[in-house]
Amino acid sequence: MDVPIKENAPLSVTQALNIARQKLEEITLSVMGEVCELSDKRGYKAVYFSIKDESSVLSCHMWLNRYELCDFKLELGMMVELTGRFTLYAAKGRMSFDVFTLNPAGEGRLRLMVANLAKKLESEGLMAHERKRAIPSYPEHIAVVTSPRGDAIFDVLRTLRRRFPLAKVSVCG
Repeated sequence: MDVPIKENAPLSVTQALNIARQKLEEITLSVMGEVCELSDKRGYKAVYFSIKDESSVLSCHMWLNRYELCDFKLELGMMVELTGRFTLYAAKGRMSFDVFTLNPAGEGRLRLMVANLAKKLESEGLMAHERKRAIPSYPEHIAVVTSPRGDAIFDVLRTLRRRFPLAKVSVCG
C-alpha cells in the first residue's frame, strides 16, 4: 500500500509506520542465533521467542502452522538458523522478525539428526536387545585404511602379526 507523500508535509504516525513496514517486508533474510526467550503457550496463534548473539537480541514470532511443520521443539540455549522477514506491528510501533523456516544450527543440528536416526532404528526394531550380537574375544578379520606404501602400514602389520596372528588383514588405501 503506497502512501502518497507530499513534499515537506509531515506524515501521521500511521503513515510513517506503514511506510516502514512496507520497506521492511520487502527483504527476506537468514539469521542464526541462540534462543534466549521463549513463549509457546497453548491458545496462542504463534510461538514468540528471541534469539541473540554477542551484542544484540532479535524478537521473533512464528505462526503455529509453520512451527508445527518443524521436526523439533525450541528450547532455551538452542542455536537456530531461521529464515524470514522483519515486520512491524503498527498499533504498538513494535518490530519483530516473522519466521518462515526454522532449523537447529551447528551442534544442535547434528544431535537432532542422531536422535532422529535412533528413533527410526528403534521403531524398525533394529535396536532391540535380542538383535544385538556379542563382540568376539578376538577379531577374525581386520581392515586397515591407510596408504599401502607408507611406513605406518608396516608398523600396523607387525603389531597385528604379534597380537592377532590368526586374523585376516585387509589393507584398503
